[in-house]
Amino acid sequence: MAKLYPDAVKFIVETRNSQNVTFDKLAEMVTKKFGIEITATAVRHRYIQHRYDHIVEKIKQTEGE
Repeated sequence: MAKLYPDAVKFIVETRNSQNVTFDKLAEMVTKKFGIEITATAVRHRYIQHRYDHIVEKIKQTEGE
């Protein structure tokens, strides 16, 4: 998986969460905004990985309490 800048990842997550946008359209938006050539599949994988990381973090916080 390509390494993306944190601001690009934040843009992917926030845009996907706040708008009803396809991963194809989101890939176009990332390319236009950041100049990063990225496929819809890569955007989807990065979004899913971010959500997974978020869930794991919440579980660790719950178990730590």
